[in-house]
Amino acid sequence: MLATLHAAVRANKGRKFKPNDLPDFDHAAAAVGYCDAFFTDHKLCKLLTLPPVGLDTAFVCRVMSDVGDAVDWLGVLPHADRTPKDSAARA
Repeated sequence: MLATLHAAVRANKGRKFKPNDLPDFDHAAAAVGYCDAFFTDHKLCKLLTLPPVGLDTAFVCRVMSDVGDAVDWLGVLPHADRTPKDSAARA
């Protein structure tokens, strides 16, 4: 994944490689391959999702940069019981 992202930046003559790209790529590599969703900035989202890179499709991970999309995606998750446990009941 790191090599794919690095090559995609190098192949795009209109986009210059920035020092912060490496940590961004590390975060993406750690998340996209293992998580159901990855929330990031617009530039990295575009890089991860557009063909021929398409890492979101290759790893079946929803990649989003829009806060509204993230909230909508989180809203479809099943909610766990969030009531605090009574510590006296455990004693």
